[in-house]
Order: sequence, then C-alpha cells, then structure tokens
Amino acid sequence: GTNWVDCGSPEPCNSVSSLAVFDGQLYAGVSKYRLGGSSLPESDNPHLGGKVYRYDGKERWVDCGQLPETEAIGGLVVYRGRLYASSLYRPAGFFRYGGEQRWTSLPTPGGKRVEAMCVWNGRLWATSYDEAHVYRYDGTSWADCGQVGPAENTQTYSFAVHEGQLYVGTWRTGRVFRYRGDNDWEDTGRLGEELEVMGMAVHNGKL
Repeated sequence: GTNWVDCGSPEPCNSVSSLAVFDGQLYAGVSKYRLGGSSLPESDNPHLGGKVYRYDGKERWVDCGQLPETEAIGGLVVYRGRLYASSLYRPAGFFRYGGEQRWTSLPTPGGKRVEAMCVWNGRLWATSYDEAHVYRYDGTSWADCGQVGPAENTQTYSFAVHEGQLYVGTWRTGRVFRYRGDNDWEDTGRLGEELEVMGMAVHNGKL
C-alpha cells in the first residue's frame, strides 16, 4: 500500500547507489555522490562511501568490506554465481567479492571506468563514464562493443533488457539505443528534451 518500512542506513555517506541480491540476501553499495557533477551545490556530507553491506534484518547491516581506492560504487551485479562491483569515480575499479570483507581487484577495459552493469545472454555488460562505449566481460577478459550513437555521446549510463533485447541510455543526446551487434547500435529515440538517461526499468510490459 502506502506504507514504507525504514531499513536503516548502512553508512553515514550521502547515498545508497546500488543494490543486488546474492545468495538470497540483499547487498547494498554506498557512495559519496558528487552533486556538483549534476549542476547542484556539493553535499555538505563529508563521509566517503565505497563499501558494500549485507542486509541483516530490521535496521541492521553487515559490513562486507571497502573497495580499494573507491569512494562511490557504480554498480553491483551477480554473474556466474559471483558478486561484482564497480567504482563510480576515478580511479577505475572492477572487483569480485570473495566473502567476509574480501574483494579482488580485476582489470578494467583499457583502464576505462565501468559503471552500470547487467547480465544478458551469458555475459556481464558495462557502461562507461570515460567514453560512450559498452563493454562485455566473459569472466576473463573484456570486449569493446563500440561507440553508442553519434560522437556527441561521450558517456553511457544505464541498461535495461526488454523483450529479450539489450538497451542502453546515453549522455549527452538523451537517447536510448538497442544493441544489434558489436559496433551496431540502433537509435530508439530521445526522451523528451533530456540530455542523459541515468536509469531505466521495465514495468507492466513497458520500458
């Protein structure tokens, strides 16, 4: 209905930036989100993020470790039975959870940041803040799936899977593109007068 239950705050930084269900439990990545990058005054909250927590009921959260050199977590995703996390800001970071508070640092594609992540067609897919490309991970190495849209696009932001197809949102054209193959992205249109598509979801059969 209209009731919301307070599940507590895992960390005093200013945002919970990602969620994932892993082994039947809820995990949350926390961040100090830089509001200045969104044409807003910077947050007065000085606390850095970069940690992952596991929900333990009521308002309890279990500390699952700090990601190295990470102040904000861009994405959490489960791929082939393992939990992965990405760094939102520099330095680029891509990590695999090893239990308790252990995280293993893994290579990123050409040193580029991987931000939003999803799993589709047996691979892990990632957007990037460093160029408007999408990258595909097979558990060992990354493949570059090409520039998404025109050169005016400089970042990819978000994923959605709709009717079995992969969609990605972009900056700075505010357009959504559908994957048709590496280096082949079909423009499905702009969202009003927006410049960036930071999130997408499928609900009731609609994207």
